[in-house]
Amino acid sequence: DKLNKYMDFTPDFINGSVPLNTPRVTTGNVSGKSIPPGSYSPGSRFVRAAYLKERIDLPQNESEAVDNCWHILDSVNVPKSTAHQPTYSVYRAAVCCESRNYYYQPYHAKSVVKIQLTDELIHSNEVKFFPVDDKIVFNELN
Repeated sequence: DKLNKYMDFTPDFINGSVPLNTPRVTTGNVSGKSIPPGSYSPGSRFVRAAYLKERIDLPQNESEAVDNCWHILDSVNVPKSTAHQPTYSVYRAAVCCESRNYYYQPYHAKSVVKIQLTDELIHSNEVKFFPVDDKIVFNELN
């Protein structure tokens, strides 16, 4: 209901009969529709992410899909500002269900970590920690 004023949905979506793995659930027509809100409230962030997901070019492979996710998340990440916003995006993550690759990036890091979710990890009863640096690393060019 929140999204109707920002985009037109396909009849399949409206009827609840969208086939599995359908990449788009809107008609693509945004003419005359409202522009998504720009605030950091959860509702505004949800609308903005859903809107951009429907508008972004469809990826041709997993790397492009992760890149798309990161660009969409760029628009909804909450920057650290403890004086004005007590909560912020401390990390971002995405998973590819087909390959079981988990992509992770802590707040300060600018590179993305990829973890393969193996059968051993999935069926283990033990918690496994992966050391990931949460710091900015610069590649200096001279």
